[in-house]
Amino acid sequence: MDRMEDFVIVKGVLVSYQGPGGRVLVPEGVRVIGDRAFYGCKSLTEAVLPEGVTRIGIRAFADCESLRDIQLPATLKSIGYSAFLSCSSLLGAVIPDSVTEMEDYAFNGCRSLKELKLPRGIRKIPAWAFGGCSSLPEATIPDGVTDLGVVSFLECESLKRVILPAGLRTIGDFAFSGCSALDHLRLPGGLLRIGEGAFSECVSLKDLTAEGDLRSVGDTAFRGCPGLEDRDGLLILRNILISYEGPGGEVRIPEEVTVIRSRAFESCRTLTSLYIPDSVTEIGPGAFKGCAALREVRIPPGVTWLGQEVFSGCESLQDLRLPEGLDSIGMGAFTDCRSLACLRLPRAVRAISDMLLGVSFVVCHTAYAAYHARYPICPEVPLSEVRSKDGAVKGLFYALAHDMEEAEGYGEDYTAYIREHADRFLEDAGKERAVLLFFLREEIPDQEAAERLLETYDRSRDLEAVAALLEYRKRRSLSGGQGDFPDLSV
Repeated sequence: MDRMEDFVIVKGVLVSYQGPGGRVLVPEGVRVIGDRAFYGCKSLTEAVLPEGVTRIGIRAFADCESLRDIQLPATLKSIGYSAFLSCSSLLGAVIPDSVTEMEDYAFNGCRSLKELKLPRGIRKIPAWAFGGCSSLPEATIPDGVTDLGVVSFLECESLKRVILPAGLRTIGDFAFSGCSALDHLRLPGGLLRIGEGAFSECVSLKDLTAEGDLRSVGDTAFRGCPGLEDRDGLLILRNILISYEGPGGEVRIPEEVTVIRSRAFESCRTLTSLYIPDSVTEIGPGAFKGCAALREVRIPPGVTWLGQEVFSGCESLQDLRLPEGLDSIGMGAFTDCRSLACLRLPRAVRAISDMLLGVSFVVCHTAYAAYHARYPICPEVPLSEVRSKDGAVKGLFYALAHDMEEAEGYGEDYTAYIREHADRFLEDAGKERAVLLFFLREEIPDQEAAERLLETYDRSRDLEAVAALLEYRKRRSLSGGQGDFPDLSV
């Protein structure tokens, strides 16, 4: 029988337990099981909490490795962070409906847990809540839950059945990753987001019903689920191509597909040729990143936007046909496309990544030129608009500002264009000293522009830039006025 001296209780808070363990009945009058109250009590086998307890504190029963049974009162409202972390012998967790708050890691690592009843009053399953509960066979998520936290049921290897409520809105990253026994699943119609890797490595999953719009599926959400793939290795859900795990070679995407998700074919180094049907209207970022053997692709006419790094690292890509309706290209869309002889942009293109518009033009001749993270500047790309070449000029400025060796050689190709449109680029010269020195070396600024630049660098107290401008003004004065300097004051 428990003795009162086994408990340290202060104003209704059980601060610590100092008894011999076994079956413990917490005394009446306790309202809170304090933080770490039973932490690491390896001899504790059963705990009965009295009515009136409203909260179980942080790590209150963590590492009680012999605890097999916990009886929770109907007055309980809150279960703290890591409250039952690594209670490796705990067999069941019947959580009363009075509980409205459960914090991260609440039952993480309870590898013997076989019975779980979640409270109807809870709205969110917290992060890591039941991760590593490897003996848990099923989980019914209550109707009130709208959010399943990240890694909430990670590697519950015995979890074969999961019932998700109609009101569920989000499934967090890696929520059910590694649940290798899970064989069927119904995704409710109100679901708004499925996180990164949410069901990755669910190797037994064969039957998946999706009632809602799956455009919010995260990258690798179903990676490593061979039972969901068709005979060609394509994982398609409600007309969305989620991923590809096939042998490569020539691949034909079925006509019903409308969306190719981001990273769908990433690092498929055996993919050589790809047919994309006209039904496709969206191709996500990095969809074909690292497909080093891919030689040819035709983008269908309904695609108006290509995301960042969509073909990055496609070293063998030689034939890329872009649709006339394409109007936006993301950063690094074609980096490291070393075999791409020429990239012809549709006239509709209006938006190209700010960082380097040249980043999208990666290669325009066989002499592959790259700098920094393989971002080249390519003056020979057949540009459809002046603004597109402006972007390549911005790439040159980036190279100058970061002291990249390729900048000087490409500068000669751009001097005439920059001089002709210098008013567009004067702001860049006022932001980066290296760009300013390029302007001065090529004698681009007229008197008014030089004075404006001098005021800018004087305010920023850049003495080296100020000295260079004063020397430029002196040199220009000695040359007799305007001379060969273009008039940029518009």
